[in-house]
Amino acid sequence: MSTKKILILDDDPVVVKALSIKLQAAGYQPLSATDAETALRIVRTENPDLLIVDIHLPPNPQTWTQWSGFSLVQWLERLYQDWHKPVIIISADDPDRHREKAEQIGAVAFFQKPIDHDKLLRTIAGALGTEGSPATRAT
Repeated sequence: MSTKKILILDDDPVVVKALSIKLQAAGYQPLSATDAETALRIVRTENPDLLIVDIHLPPNPQTWTQWSGFSLVQWLERLYQDWHKPVIIISADDPDRHREKAEQIGAVAFFQKPIDHDKLLRTIAGALGTEGSPATRAT
């Protein structure tokens, strides 16, 4: 069985590092980005199996393009019409404000920061159909 690739998109490098460590320990291959343009490049080149996307992203300082996690997912769906990957939305904001929007774009889950890593790993395993793998049984 090939290792599932998971893209983490968050402008906070501490969050990216913590999630990467947890995902790698669970047997996944973490890919990381701290801005939308890098995330789009990774999606094109690496074709991740699942995305973990923060809602708030910084503007691109060269183009001043402003992305949100929501707009990025919607863009991917328009750009690649056969692109249907599970997406998990994360945010430090009030979940009531964003949970409905996450459901509207087809996210499999919404997590408020700080993230419950055990629950996140169970959600990922369910979304990827890897519940029975050795890595997920250990969590």
